[in-house]
Amino acid sequence: PPVPNSREHAEHNANAFQRAMAISKNRSTMYVPPGRYYCWGWGPTSGDNFGISGLCGEGRNSIIHHVPGAPDDWPWDGCLVMESQAAMHDAFIRDLAFHSDVDAPVLAADGYSIKMDNVYVRGAGSGSGMPIDFQRQIGISLNGQHFTLSGCQVEFASVGLHVKNAYGVICDGLNVEYNNLGCLLTNEYQGRGAGVQINGLYSEGNTRSLHAENTSFNLSGWVGRGSVVVDGCTNSTIDMLTSDRADVELRG
Repeated sequence: PPVPNSREHAEHNANAFQRAMAISKNRSTMYVPPGRYYCWGWGPTSGDNFGISGLCGEGRNSIIHHVPGAPDDWPWDGCLVMESQAAMHDAFIRDLAFHSDVDAPVLAADGYSIKMDNVYVRGAGSGSGMPIDFQRQIGISLNGQHFTLSGCQVEFASVGLHVKNAYGVICDGLNVEYNNLGCLLTNEYQGRGAGVQINGLYSEGNTRSLHAENTSFNLSGWVGRGSVVVDGCTNSTIDMLTSDRADVELRG
């Protein structure tokens, strides 16, 4: 099993998590006990079927902490990388914390119908900013459709949440604090992207709170302060946002 509170077990822990995920069956749950589990990156492979399955822990007491040291040919760049070819359908992550000291996405999901509930992500930054060479650290990176986030928080990353090529992505009660960019919504392919719905966004200390480009989104409810840039978006609405709370710049 994974060994808590030991940096020397980073490779062992990554392999242990990987083995546990590989043998999980449909409708099963991987439980992460309280503790800080230092590890290299890991995730399901194309031979795994993690459908209707998930990971859960004890909130911020169960920490998966990504540390450097993996060889260049290590297959996973981020802390936890969940890709669609691994049958990541109807999967969930609940009551877990992810920390990272690596310039890579922390929690990356590429697929569909993945739910994240009460997930806390902390990057390598601090109140004084990110390490100068950390440009790729995204707290939660989503690429695909029918993702649902509820009660999630991301802080001290280069980008808190990046949603690209979204199709039916819903975020309820999203908290982004002290990131270079709180939320980034993009659409890389012409004709793709049917929108992101953010119901309640708390923004504090971000250099920019939200940047949306060539996509469609709805933002309903805002707490905190920050700035918003909307560039080339269609069929988008911003509700309950006043000038004393945020500066909004419309482009395109």
